Amino acid sequence: MLSIAELQRALAIAHAEIKVARKENELKNEQIALLTLKLDSLEHAKTPTHRNLLCDFSRLEAKQLREENIFLKSELTLAQLKIHELEQQLREEKEIVEQLRKLLEEELAKESRNENVTSDEWIDFLSLQLKTMRGELEDERKQNKMLWTENLKNSMESAREKTRMESELNKAKEEATFHQQEIVRVIQEEREKTQKRERLIHLGAQIMKEHRADHRAKMLQLTNELEGIKEMNTRNETELEYWRNKPTSESVDLEEQDEDRAELPEWA
Repeated sequence: MLSIAELQRALAIAHAEIKVARKENELKNEQIALLTLKLDSLEHAKTPTHRNLLCDFSRLEAKQLREENIFLKSELTLAQLKIHELEQQLREEKEIVEQLRKLLEEELAKESRNENVTSDEWIDFLSLQLKTMRGELEDERKQNKMLWTENLKNSMESAREKTRMESELNKAKEEATFHQQEIVRVIQEEREKTQKRERLIHLGAQIMKEHRADHRAKMLQLTNELEGIKEMNTRNETELEYWRNKPTSESVDLEEQDEDRAELPEWA
């Protein structure tokens, strides 16, 4: 059985441990907040690969800090239960002391009325009463300890369940982030394919336009050449017709001779 001074020292130590645990918990919460800000700022990184790597590393670091935070919370719960137990023991010890004081006052009053009781009998009686009260208190303390242990197991199980659910939630968030990145990647690829297709269509249209312009220029050139050939052919035909219809000098002499023969007499 611990004394009241020892219980008070243990209670002070437990309070100090709780203060340290709360301070560590606050530091972990600040680190988690800083990592959250870091994750928000990493969304503006230069390249998607660099951003994804940094985000994955920061998520792992944040997950580790969350697990440490949950562990610190469980340690804080244990320390609070320990403080509660020590405070309960301190209250019980004070109640025992108060009951013994009252019992002593009552017995002193009885002794003052009955002086036949010896001091040894009085001490034995007080020792017996103290043992009885401490035995009852020990039984009650064991029952309370069993209840506290059961509550602690339930709280630890709840903490594990909460950790598991948070882990599953983080996993689902990571999968959702991965699917979102895949969707963004597919959209980017489709956008690039569309842009490439549009560039090819524009290039094809430009080539067809240039080809049509060249074809139109060649057709115009061929048309002009054909017109020139037609004009040359027309001139040749005109010149041929001219030379065909123009009388020669030999034909002119023969016609004159025929006319002279016609004018001669028949005897000639």
